[in-house]
Amino acid sequence: MSGLAGIYRRDGAAVDARSLGRMADTLAHRGLADSWVWRDGAVGIAYRALSPSPTSDFLQAYPSAPHVTIAFDGRLDNREELRALLADEGALPPESSDAACVAAAYRAFGTEFPARLVGDFALVLFDRRARTLLLARDPLGIRPLYYLAVKGALLFATEIKALLAGAPDAARPDRESLARAMIGTGAAADGETCFADIKSVPPGQAAIETPDSFALRVFWDFDPAHRVHCSSLGDYAEGFRFYFEQAVARRLASTRPVAVAVSGGLDSSSILAVAHGLHQGRPGSFAPVIGLTYSPADGSPADEQAFLKALEACGPAIAHLPAPPPGSLHAAREVVRLVEMPLLDPLWNATHSVHAAAAARGTGTLLTGHWGDQVVGSPAYLIDLFRRFRWTTLLGHLLQRVQWSVDVPPSRHLHAFFADVLRAHVPDCLVSLLRHVVPTPGWQDLPRSLQRRLLLDGRNDGRRCRSGEFESLHARSLYQELRSASTVRCLEWNNKIGAAYGLDVSFPFLDRDFLAFVLGIPGDILNTGGTPKGLLRTALRSSLPPCIAQRRSKGNYSHIVNAGASRDLPQARTWLTQRARSPELGLLAPEALRSCLSGGPDRTSDNCLAAWRIQRLAAVELWLDVFCPDTSSAKETTSVSLGEMVPSS
Repeated sequence: MSGLAGIYRRDGAAVDARSLGRMADTLAHRGLADSWVWRDGAVGIAYRALSPSPTSDFLQAYPSAPHVTIAFDGRLDNREELRALLADEGALPPESSDAACVAAAYRAFGTEFPARLVGDFALVLFDRRARTLLLARDPLGIRPLYYLAVKGALLFATEIKALLAGAPDAARPDRESLARAMIGTGAAADGETCFADIKSVPPGQAAIETPDSFALRVFWDFDPAHRVHCSSLGDYAEGFRFYFEQAVARRLASTRPVAVAVSGGLDSSSILAVAHGLHQGRPGSFAPVIGLTYSPADGSPADEQAFLKALEACGPAIAHLPAPPPGSLHAAREVVRLVEMPLLDPLWNATHSVHAAAAARGTGTLLTGHWGDQVVGSPAYLIDLFRRFRWTTLLGHLLQRVQWSVDVPPSRHLHAFFADVLRAHVPDCLVSLLRHVVPTPGWQDLPRSLQRRLLLDGRNDGRRCRSGEFESLHARSLYQELRSASTVRCLEWNNKIGAAYGLDVSFPFLDRDFLAFVLGIPGDILNTGGTPKGLLRTALRSSLPPCIAQRRSKGNYSHIVNAGASRDLPQARTWLTQRARSPELGLLAPEALRSCLSGGPDRTSDNCLAAWRIQRLAAVELWLDVFCPDTSSAKETTSVSLGEMVPSS
């Protein structure tokens, strides 16, 4: 985990050392052990890494390309493939840093080189000879990278705070982007942030700046024509296991132990079980792993101790952390400052507990099962069966899903299916209008004028694959999920929170090659016979305890979220009544604040809509207060350090 920042003066003026230093200082939490600040006339690059290494990923001069400077944040997964590919260009020693591999790829392939890289990364490359700056971000957007064009210069950084340190006047809110962040819409390809002038490099794209031009270029995307055809279910399961094991193995290539956040559910348990097996089989190649859980042992719907004990009996070590008090607003101001967006975690106290425990145990990477449901358990394939008139199969799969989801009422399955059928057959131009029929959470809190602007902006178009259309709705819906701004915001959120604890947060279910395999197989194979995640269950049957492989329920944390929101309500009322600015700026309808504060969440409810609403409105006010403070009136504010992130019980 590292941080990048820099300035490119397109007007040819020398980079101001003080401005570059201020930008670098904001990234100190990303590491001071390996720290560089490099300037060459009109260009300056700052690099921060958590731990010193003989193969630093800041490269001032590559032997065969001394005019190239590179700063690399991430993990390169295809080093051996690159070494073989670049053999004709000269030997690339096995101990070469990732930055050296990037330099060799640039020398061989020019500005097209990012297409040859596999892994999670953000990188900066400057070619002094061509006076060209290149910023690139991995195809999923796991690592953040932002840029800001100001008069005569382009600023870039891993975090927005660094850009604001170099250009304080850029702290201007973008009303529509803030609204989309609140309601979870938009397309990642737009590169928008909550700041009017600051953009993110979209996933799978490179930003190329020269003295005369600036351009964004797509260097990699999923191939809609890619198909995986196997002769039997066993072959599909073998392929699934290969790509899933590869995804986990790539994230175990660490000199430090690796932590896995595990609940006892199918997704996180699969990661821990596979990681443990890989380390046991080749301890010299893969880092040791430890599971971390905050699952309560209280008999509540969130109590998953029986599954965790079965998993421990198979070998993996699991640390059982004390259940933290419910709530999410105790450290909310600091969280918003860290993540730079109005997005709070309804289980923040638990999230802090896991991250702090991972850091305290000396781990450098935290793996989670996030996006497992979306990637391997989506019911979108049912629409494919409907469209192909395979109605007998469709009925069988619907009935099977009901039987395998014992904690979900059958009527909810049917309601969700018919809602999906409706959405799938509405023209794209009318998709936004569906919010009037089935409102997106938060939509009704927006002023009418802002609703109208969002209805007409057509941001969903940015989630279309540029190289063609996916044949199945199963693949198309997964692709759109991956390319949604909501997904990328969550990835950026996790990266920045992890960085505050000195951790790389990584997601095996979002491995590029694993996703390409999943996108290429039929959805009814992925959910074999209608069994949710049926192919995962089959493929990992030998690694998982039977009670987890055949699990038919999910842990339900709704009561914890609602209890936390009830506990936080007095604090939320204070924030939202001390000159709330969101109505003044046209971000929220005044009646939204009044109705939100007039009641509170139902602790016994099985949904968290009221709790999420309180957190959503509080997050917007905090974001405005942190990044765009109202200097006309003083407010009493408090902040907490990482050591104070959770209140006492």
